[in-house]
Amino acid sequence: MRWSGSARSDSPSLPAADGDVNPAPSRRIALGIVRFAAAIVPAARRRRWLREWSAEVWARSDEGGPVVWPAIGSLRHATWLRGEAWMMAMDRMLAESGLTLRTLARRPLFSAAVIVTLALGIGATTAVFSVVDKVLVAPLPYPGGDRFFQITADFQRYDIKGLDLNPELFVAWRERAATLEAMEAYSVFDGNLIGVGLPTVVQEGRVTAGFLRDLLSVTPVLGRTFDPTADQPGAERVALLSESLWRERFGSRSDVMGESLHIDDRSFEIVGVLPTVAILPNVDVWTPVELDVDWARDRIRFGSLVTLARARPGVGLADVEQDLLSASERAALEVGKLADPWRAGVFDYRSRLVGDIGANLWILMGAVVAVLLIACVNVANLLLSRGAERMPELLIRSSLGASRGDLARQVFLEGAILATVGGLLGMGLAWVGVDTLLALVPAEIPLAMAAEVDVRVLAFALLLTALTGALFSVIPALRASRVSVRRIRAHGSSISRQEKRRGEVLLGAEVAQASALLVAAILMVNTLHHMSRADAGFDPDGLLFVHLEMPSYTYGGGSDSSLRDRFLEELRPRVAAIPGVQRVGVGSATPFSGMTFLSGLQQEGGPREGASDGGRNVFSETEVIQFSHLWVDGDYLTALGLPVVQGRPLRPSDRGGEPVALINETAAQAYWPNESAVGRRVRAGERDPWTTIVGVVKDFEHPGLPTAGQAELYAPLEGLRELVNLLVRFTGDAELIRDRIQREIWAIDPDLPIPAVSTAREALAASLAMTRFYTLLLVAFATLAVTLASVGIYGVVAHSVARRTREMGIRIALGAEPSAVASVVLREGMTAVLLGLTVGLIGAGMGSRVMESLLFEVRPTDPLTYGVVAVVVSVVAATAVWVPARRATRADPVEVLRAN
Repeated sequence: MRWSGSARSDSPSLPAADGDVNPAPSRRIALGIVRFAAAIVPAARRRRWLREWSAEVWARSDEGGPVVWPAIGSLRHATWLRGEAWMMAMDRMLAESGLTLRTLARRPLFSAAVIVTLALGIGATTAVFSVVDKVLVAPLPYPGGDRFFQITADFQRYDIKGLDLNPELFVAWRERAATLEAMEAYSVFDGNLIGVGLPTVVQEGRVTAGFLRDLLSVTPVLGRTFDPTADQPGAERVALLSESLWRERFGSRSDVMGESLHIDDRSFEIVGVLPTVAILPNVDVWTPVELDVDWARDRIRFGSLVTLARARPGVGLADVEQDLLSASERAALEVGKLADPWRAGVFDYRSRLVGDIGANLWILMGAVVAVLLIACVNVANLLLSRGAERMPELLIRSSLGASRGDLARQVFLEGAILATVGGLLGMGLAWVGVDTLLALVPAEIPLAMAAEVDVRVLAFALLLTALTGALFSVIPALRASRVSVRRIRAHGSSISRQEKRRGEVLLGAEVAQASALLVAAILMVNTLHHMSRADAGFDPDGLLFVHLEMPSYTYGGGSDSSLRDRFLEELRPRVAAIPGVQRVGVGSATPFSGMTFLSGLQQEGGPREGASDGGRNVFSETEVIQFSHLWVDGDYLTALGLPVVQGRPLRPSDRGGEPVALINETAAQAYWPNESAVGRRVRAGERDPWTTIVGVVKDFEHPGLPTAGQAELYAPLEGLRELVNLLVRFTGDAELIRDRIQREIWAIDPDLPIPAVSTAREALAASLAMTRFYTLLLVAFATLAVTLASVGIYGVVAHSVARRTREMGIRIALGAEPSAVASVVLREGMTAVLLGLTVGLIGAGMGSRVMESLLFEVRPTDPLTYGVVAVVVSVVAATAVWVPARRATRADPVEVLRAN
């Protein structure tokens, strides 16, 4: 090759390196450039290209001309050759893609079956992943979301850990922490919103000044966030509305800024509107917390500030723990004695937020991945069937010069195109599926409402599409690459043993996965059934709960309950006079509210032999028992329908007399085993009077009740507190009773919000929301899995029958009964099904123990469940096998043999 033209084919070859004695430096540089450029040249042309360009370097060097600068031209030439190869490959790919698309278009049912199967699997998996990702995997949706920690306070004096901070500790520790970029806090309280429509209870998020701006970097929809000094004593009272409250109560007005907002007895100026905050999605109003730091107090204060911190980049949990421990120790020395008993604890915030929900979400993710794998097996079976039908075509192409790579590439390309279309359709289904899923997600799953099809989810879907496409395309492509060494079979000849075994293995795999999923779904259905029918311990029919919060700014605080008592004295006869109302009881809590006071009670005379140890009271070193403490009137248990099983109920005369109380069966059995609890005495502390137990009531047994299984103590209602619950036993229409009760309350106090009025049945249904959610998804996945498996079984058997048409025709022509031929097909198909079913049931038995935390009164190895699954799968599979077998036996053997 000359520098001005193309290389000559008769150029001398490059001499060996050992024979090149003392070569010129410029020639060595030029040869190095050529060798470097050779790596760019397509492999098929590289050897000859390198020989020709090296010969030119030697020729130019021998002539005494420049060689380095002209050798750079080899780079341009190599790049041009690579571009030409890419263009040719692209043209070839486009041509093959067009051929593949035309081939698929001629088989619309086959193409549609593959695309829809993949779309369902990818769409369902992507939708569930979007929730799992937001809750468990992705960093919190805030700057440095992977570096969020929760700071708690440990009260060393009584070894109490994990408490929220008080303002003094918050300020002292924040000032001394070196590893944190930001440390902010929040508390959430119920507040009474008045003056904007009907009075209502809202969730008020009280936050430090930098919580929204510095820690979370939330951008307001309107207005601004809080100033840096908003949490200081004496600062102006301002508030931010949530976007939902702004739309519902203020009609989305843009001129809402500057208006007054009245919560309880406080007035705030509205300065902004916030979008939903993922970690606190139910907050309606945001206000600054007042950091009233006063270390001169004469008593230790327990706090309510949930404290979050963002660590500096590169700082881990252990570093933050050590830093905050050191900060709390310095505060104990430098600030004062009231900081002395406190030390800091540090936890990963997501772990504290999610808790035990994470394991259950991973179970759902595993279930939907199993559905996707079944879809992939189905598609692989379809492509293998398709490849068998195309064998004559591939053999002809091979005989015309197509290489094994060409044949494999075409088959792989067919799978890639189908996977791409199915994946795109699956992403579209995921958009819809996420919205549907969020409509079902219970509020108890944190961060779930932030789920969306974002960049991470799209990347997951694309990766999923690529992996599934490769998974089900590899085997057909490998088969196509070996077609040239096979001998063509006559159309309709018997299927080979290897093909038959491959189909049976794939068929058994999807049956096994579908069976395991169906076991999980039926276990959850049984759990939900048992929970729904569980004995609550009381009669939930015809029972209404009315929850009231009577604020101290209107009805007085502390021990003065005269205004609340007067309100109840007026309300109670009004409610009792409503047609259909049979009884009205009053108590500090309902079975569903969970708002009970946990207290440690000492037993007179110490614990009995065999009694349970309930822990240690903070007032005494002696053994105590932990009770859920409620205050109720004499009609509470009657209205609730909770019977007294031993002793007597509370009487009106008990109010103001000698301290008496009732306990439940759990407390009686745990702390006075094999003895009567009636007449026993307990007390909260050394200075408190002894309380005599006068009766034992039945337990709350329903699994959805917060206090189910707890020891409970019912004391006479001496005076109403801020939280008041009415229990109304009624007959008739619940909605009419509900409306009448609300009108009677507002007739007495038009500014009193009513947080909740619900029937016991509604409350029971709401308490099972999480179980219902898991059950619904597992049933949906199991149904989809069984459907896909039945379609796959049908496809495998139908393909096998089609390939063996000639064999069956010969058998029938030789006198075999059609039913005998059909039974052979049925036996062969069901053998693989039963093997897969056995593997699936064994796997379900081994793996279902991870579901124990979700089950109620159902064993993970419940024999009835496994028997039902075996019957259902066998019947569905037998139907899928019988249909193609039956169709094959109806063919005319003469026509079959003539066609072959």
